[in-house]
Amino acid sequence: VGQIDFKLNGADTVIVNVSGSTINLNDNFLGNASQLGKNVIWNFTDATALTLTTAWHGSILAPKAAAHTYNYVEGSAVFGSLIQDGEFHIGTYGGSYVPPADPGSSSTTSTSSTSGGTSVPEPGVAGLMALGLAALAWRRRGKRALAA
Repeated sequence: VGQIDFKLNGADTVIVNVSGSTINLNDNFLGNASQLGKNVIWNFTDATALTLTTAWHGSILAPKAAAHTYNYVEGSAVFGSLIQDGEFHIGTYGGSYVPPADPGSSSTTSTSSTSGGTSVPEPGVAGLMALGLAALAWRRRGKRALAA
């Protein structure tokens, strides 16, 4: 392709399905592509090898792929494995997507949305500090007992 230019025109979500098992992409994005990670999902369902040589914009779904990135990725990603020679500028997918109704189910509508991530509780710093000091004291006590 060589150059990619997205015009979202107010779209909340764009899903780009890319077929093939071995994929090498060295395309340039035109225009202001910095926010594509929040609205564009690149879906590499069959990819087992994925190489991105230029800066890539959009979130990447390639769960079977052994991926290699040579520049930054603007978005979130799922890979089977990753060799990373660039960096990630996390632009976590923030759009919404309503999958088509399954004709075999009794439900006629299904919705799915994301708020851009789930918060993860972090242990208190004071508790970790106390645990670290206790471990140091216990170790020092053990050394004194051995010396005696």
